[in-house]
Amino acid sequence: QSINEQDIWARMSIQLQHNHFFSGTLRENLQLAKPTATDEELQQVLDQVFIAKPLSTIVYEKGGNLSGGEKQRLSFARVLLKNSDIWLLDEPFTSVDPQTEAHLFNTLLTKGAHKTIVLITHKLTDLAKMDRILVMDHGNLVESGTFEQLLTKRGLFYTMYVQQIYIASEIESPTIPPDSLENKAKQMADLLKLKNLSEDIDCLYEKILKTEAENHLKKQIRL
Repeated sequence: QSINEQDIWARMSIQLQHNHFFSGTLRENLQLAKPTATDEELQQVLDQVFIAKPLSTIVYEKGGNLSGGEKQRLSFARVLLKNSDIWLLDEPFTSVDPQTEAHLFNTLLTKGAHKTIVLITHKLTDLAKMDRILVMDHGNLVESGTFEQLLTKRGLFYTMYVQQIYIASEIESPTIPPDSLENKAKQMADLLKLKNLSEDIDCLYEKILKTEAENHLKKQIRL
């Protein structure tokens, strides 16, 4: 059965990595998603994405006077406004701060609860609530399953997930004294609060201890 391409696009709300903004007002840029939207509707979606600017605010061509985070939030506002059956979002919140990202992601799950959401992302820590995760490697589908299934499998997704939560902990606490190594390892292990993963927790615990000890030794040698 053939499907009309225009019908598909009409049923999709899309946020790409690079979205187009034209010279005009915030109102006019939002109305690309829903030309019949009232000012009240437009203001509501701006409030939901934390854009505290009047609808009459001028936007330069290609969003030249908007920050990266503002562009992403305005693009997400279009998704919310159009409210189609299918939502396609490609790395939607990479340029916003962690608190705003958490709010937007929660809004995505709440407002899109009865939609089909396709989310393309390299950030794996927020995917536990997704129904199914497809893991791509160099354009090939290598794994598929729920969040817990993929961690239990201990494949590529598991490896990338552990790396991401470890890097996140390094950013929060880059220098660790020797007597805190064990505490940090336990904290990191606690991040994997899933059933039937005791063996994985032990492996992660040993890996973190070894890595932190090596890093501390290198710092001592440099001093």
